[in-house]
Amino acid sequence: MLAGTKSNRSIFASGRDWLYWRARNLFLKLRHLQPDALYVKRRFKERFGYEPDLRSPKTLNEKIQWLKLYDRRPIHRVCADKLAVRGHVADRIGERYVVELLTVLSSADDLTPEKLPAAPFVIKGNLDSGSTIIVFDKAAVDWPAVRTQFRRSLRQNYYWREREWQYGGSKRRILIEKALVDKQGNPAIDFKLHCLNGKAAFVQVDQDRFVGHKRVLYDLDWNVIEGEWSHPMGRRIDRPAQLPELISLAERLACDFDYARIDFYLFEGRIYFGEITFHPQAGLGPFRPASLDLAFGERIVLTGLKPSTASARSAAS
Repeated sequence: MLAGTKSNRSIFASGRDWLYWRARNLFLKLRHLQPDALYVKRRFKERFGYEPDLRSPKTLNEKIQWLKLYDRRPIHRVCADKLAVRGHVADRIGERYVVELLTVLSSADDLTPEKLPAAPFVIKGNLDSGSTIIVFDKAAVDWPAVRTQFRRSLRQNYYWREREWQYGGSKRRILIEKALVDKQGNPAIDFKLHCLNGKAAFVQVDQDRFVGHKRVLYDLDWNVIEGEWSHPMGRRIDRPAQLPELISLAERLACDFDYARIDFYLFEGRIYFGEITFHPQAGLGPFRPASLDLAFGERIVLTGLKPSTASARSAAS
């Protein structure tokens, strides 16, 4: 009798879970039917407690929402694609700044030790965020788990997540790049330069990204900007000797955009390009104090781009 009761409860719990996930998946699909502008406003309000002013945006996060909706040029798709952007960067600042590409895969099934180069190397998707894996020893990797992760990544369309148009149209690939790691296995520090109307304005340095993520913001004279952006402040680091060159390179890559974050790595005394990001944290990263959000936003001029009279929702193909 007790066993039967336990079984019935298990069946009930399983049925309840099945209904929950079916309802959740249906809800997510229905959200995709929302026009982009409505979706963006709702997500912004969920995060900040108020709707963004898209008619006269003032803060950095508000202006990122505006740019997400109304600045949708083909160049964004080139620069957001970690494979396509390599050629753009080589043409704009020189091939010597591009990390060595070891191979490109179109299927996660090819992520097997015998088909991959000697370690260390990096595995990343060309159109996703957060999937990067550094492989130091192929024998120590759970390859079935890695293949599962990248199968999911190849299926995902990141446009739908936060309506970032640039992620919607390109073919998804897996990149295998040379790993920029020292003999102790420490990855190179990356410097993220935020450019406003083509001019570098401040530098972001992230630390301990996988455990206890911290972040420090610096002005161009390498003074710490007191405040937080989504993560607690980390430890200060010395000003890199290559800072003037980093600024110059970032501005050459950002000259086409009202706002862009240009990432570089410093490794063994050389500069390597990382990526171009147009909407950090999808424009949903809170500042503390909030006045920093306004201070950075006021420095961006939205140049002559007019909201479409049609629905802001566009095809993600």
